[in-house]
Amino acid sequence: MGALTPKRVVGGHSSTATTFVPSANTATQNKIVEGFQFPQQWTVLEPPTLVKEMPAGFDAAAEEEYESVSKLLQEFSDIPAIDKAWTFASQNGSQAMFLISQANLLANKRRKSILTSHILKESNNSISFQWAPFPIEVTGRVCDVKKDIPIPRSKHGSVYSDGWFEGISWNSDETLIAYVAEEPDQPKPTFTDLGYKKGGSTDKDCGSWKGQGDWEEDWGETYAGKRQPALFVIDLNSGEVRAVEGVGRPCALYAVKAPFFESEASQTSNAAEDIPIVNLTQSISSAFFPRFSPDGKFLIFLSAKSSVDSGAHSATDSLHRIDWPTGGKLGPSFEIVDVVPVVMCPEDGAFPGLYCSNILSRPWLSDGHTMVLSSVWGSAQRLLSVNVLSGNVSLISPNNSNFSWNILALDG
Repeated sequence: MGALTPKRVVGGHSSTATTFVPSANTATQNKIVEGFQFPQQWTVLEPPTLVKEMPAGFDAAAEEEYESVSKLLQEFSDIPAIDKAWTFASQNGSQAMFLISQANLLANKRRKSILTSHILKESNNSISFQWAPFPIEVTGRVCDVKKDIPIPRSKHGSVYSDGWFEGISWNSDETLIAYVAEEPDQPKPTFTDLGYKKGGSTDKDCGSWKGQGDWEEDWGETYAGKRQPALFVIDLNSGEVRAVEGVGRPCALYAVKAPFFESEASQTSNAAEDIPIVNLTQSISSAFFPRFSPDGKFLIFLSAKSSVDSGAHSATDSLHRIDWPTGGKLGPSFEIVDVVPVVMCPEDGAFPGLYCSNILSRPWLSDGHTMVLSSVWGSAQRLLSVNVLSGNVSLISPNNSNFSWNILALDG
């Protein structure tokens, strides 16, 4: 008897069922399949090879390419990134803490972990790292809150926590904090069926409604809908928040007297004297990233004067210094020293000038006048040390390296 070709179609695909047909072939006598002994007159025919049906518009080569690309994306996503780092002094050396993030494609979020290391300084000036056996993943919103200070919307809006406008600073005895937040909402005009209503109304007044008020320009892109940034100071003991007056002028560095330094009576009697405003960079068209030295004797800042004056995008930056008086009161005239001027025509392989996207909040080495920063050099980002007194610039990262380097924290 001739064998029949086994095939059973279910839902458009060949099934994997095995079909048995009679056969006179004695070579298949007593064949055992999965513990079942077949008689002589039966033979086992395996089903044909399954052919995977392709969706309309896709061929095998395209699907193979998509599979390869998705696998490559997953491999890149599995590579963690170090976002931030901190160093703390300890009894024997220092303690380092690293914030590591990794993409979670399915959740469309980033997993964050903390990895710690103990930095040991040996007697022969060598340094060794003792790493934690594994990082600790940071999840949830549970934390130990020492003090919660609610701030009404009438004081200010949301606190800026992004990488550009954010800013927070403690005073020396850690009782005051200066930070950046959205300025408070401007009052909106109130209208009724009779027209404009003076004095406004409450939100529960159903017989009136509030208008949009004057149009307020925002920064666009990721700052759409956010109001202008403003400086505020909070007293941690009393919980009082005060705005720092004198900001919001054209882009420059200003020395402004901070609140909470005088009594209310003194502020009322000497209001004009209590808010001195000094434009520190009146002779320069650009100034940003101000940093005081550890001893407070001078203030350094970056300038994009070359870009502002020429209109070129991301032109060479320059670094400047202002010698700060001991009492903190600037005289009518002070000098701005050019620490690292603009390099117009650098030689091949020589220092091309500063191209900095940020400066650490504490960029100083232990000598108090040498700072470390990252700057673009050629096609890579390099690490530089700058002596702000002499203006000497030195390359720290390996000169023959093809990698880009960034600095997250300094230890001494």
